[in-house]
Amino acid sequence: MKLAVCPYSAMALAAMILLPLAAVSQDQQLTIKPGVYVREPAPCKGAPNASIMSWDGAGFSGPHSSKCKSTVLRKDGKKYEIKTSCSDLGDASPNPSGTPFVESFLLTRLSSTQFTLAKDNQPQGTYRWCSTKVQD
Repeated sequence: MKLAVCPYSAMALAAMILLPLAAVSQDQQLTIKPGVYVREPAPCKGAPNASIMSWDGAGFSGPHSSKCKSTVLRKDGKKYEIKTSCSDLGDASPNPSGTPFVESFLLTRLSSTQFTLAKDNQPQGTYRWCSTKVQD
């Protein structure tokens, strides 16, 4: 008589191995409100392009980038090390170099609508949520 338990044992073993990985993945999600963020002290309305970032729940993009995907590389409390890769320019045309633009930065979540961002060779700045679209 064959044991019918073997397939279930394999599934149980796989679940025990993968469940902790799923918990880590869930824990590393960035919980900020999707929309347009503007760097302080710029006003929401009429903010210069250099002070605008968008977060769509999957990636951060600026006015000159699109089709971006952000990955949390490391999380320590409210601090996240993030890598963002963008394959298109802001007008949705493909990047002429043929390779994605990749940038890394440190983000500290202050609330669901505010964070600080530190990039190499740039001073740290605080961004606040302004809208779900760019305001003119």
